[in-house]
Amino acid sequence: MLLRSLNLRRLSYVLLTGEKNHFLTQLPSIQEKLVDTLRNVSAPIVQSEVYLCVRVLLCRLSPHNLSSFWPVILTEMFRLFEQTLVSLPADGSEDLALVLSASKLLDLLLVLQTEEFQIHQWMFITDTVDAIYRPDEWSPIALLDRLAEAVGDLPAAEDSKVVDHPATATPLVESRPSRRPMLQSVRQIDSIRDLIYFFSQASIASYESVYQSGGNVDWDAVESALLEDMFDGR
Repeated sequence: MLLRSLNLRRLSYVLLTGEKNHFLTQLPSIQEKLVDTLRNVSAPIVQSEVYLCVRVLLCRLSPHNLSSFWPVILTEMFRLFEQTLVSLPADGSEDLALVLSASKLLDLLLVLQTEEFQIHQWMFITDTVDAIYRPDEWSPIALLDRLAEAVGDLPAAEDSKVVDHPATATPLVESRPSRRPMLQSVRQIDSIRDLIYFFSQASIASYESVYQSGGNVDWDAVESALLEDMFDGR
């Protein structure tokens, strides 16, 4: 399994070094490989690399070229988060790396706000004004909001640590914020509690950024986060 994960990491690196749409002709074979891995290889270390590779594809291919990819990717992400909700990973579990990797992909999708993803994002976050102003007797439907409640109900760990989460907007020269990943500085987690900030704030941050950013994306932050994850922070 380690060899498979390394091969996927190499693929991600090659894609990242290319220009926009440079590997478009190879996309069908790349997509087939990633989908086959998601469906047939259950090892968390391998599936984590698939989500990293999809993040690279989002940055190196035009969104419309990935349209046929989303049914499988979104289905697998939904299944993973739903499974996490049903059975929260234990501290130190190898499943934590997979949940973090999928969360980073979702984080990037929320930043990019592609048309293909927007019509499905309600499954993962609350994308209405309810994200900011919760109605009386509000009950979460979106997966991340439900995860926030489930993880928030866990007892505090004895050696709990504070995971750094940067601001989700970067001031531009004209003082208009741009969207950037919430998890850009998070390299690894030791407990599902380390993602409570992302789970609880993703809906709010996404809703606010759509109206504040004017569609601006902090691509430097996006690329930097990819490079850090690609080389494990080295």
